[in-house]
Amino acid sequence: TGRLSPAAVRRFAEILGCPSEDDEWIAEYQDICQFEGWDAQLGPDLSQFAIFVTKPGSIGHCDDHELREVLTDLQKQAQAEADAAAAERAHEKAQALRNAL
Repeated sequence: TGRLSPAAVRRFAEILGCPSEDDEWIAEYQDICQFEGWDAQLGPDLSQFAIFVTKPGSIGHCDDHELREVLTDLQKQAQAEADAAAAERAHEKAQALRNAL
């Protein structure tokens, strides 16, 4: 869609150690949106997010090393989610076979 959803921004923030409690995150996200000029419902577009993470002094600023760490964490999370989904599908297939017999 060319935008990061509020959930995707939250995931990024949590990797960087920002608040993970719902109330704290909602307030933090609203503040970021207001400060950065983002639409809180849609989240930042890709260029807005790129500025957010590369602008020195920004609360979301990351150097290259930090961005690589974020990418590694996201890849690990995505793999774990894919593995869990595959295991669930295998379990459902096995259950369907047992029920068919």
